[in-house]
Formats: sequence, C-alpha cells, structure tokens
Amino acid sequence: MHAIGLPLAKGLMVSTGFYWDQNAQARAFARRFEAKMGRMPTKQQASVYASVKHYLKAVAAGETGCPLGKS
Repeated sequence: MHAIGLPLAKGLMVSTGFYWDQNAQARAFARRFEAKMGRMPTKQQASVYASVKHYLKAVAAGETGCPLGKS
C-alpha cells in the first residue's frame, strides 16, 4: 500500500502476489494446474509449486543429489 499510495489503493478490496492471468508464465502454469485439478490455482498453491520446483533444481545441481550432504 505504501508503494502505490492511498489515492490508488482507495476502494481496493484484495491484493495478491499471484494471479493466474498476470503473464504468460502464470497462464501456462494455471492451465496445466487446471487440466489436472479442475480449477485455477490459488496463490498458496502457486507458491508451493515454485518452492518445490526451485528445490528440485537445486538438488539436481548438487554433486551428491542429497540436500543434506554426502549420501
């Protein structure tokens, strides 16, 4: 709210960090999600997806494949 200021925020009901139609990547993810789940993803579901995706990339980039060190 501080960034946009009160004049622009006046009457704003909800703000969120994720909206399925915000850009091409969000739409692509949302359509894949909808095909499997039958509905559009929530902000929390998109956040979990992004977190797990980045975690798996980090594990794949590691030498051992184990996030706790040598296996």
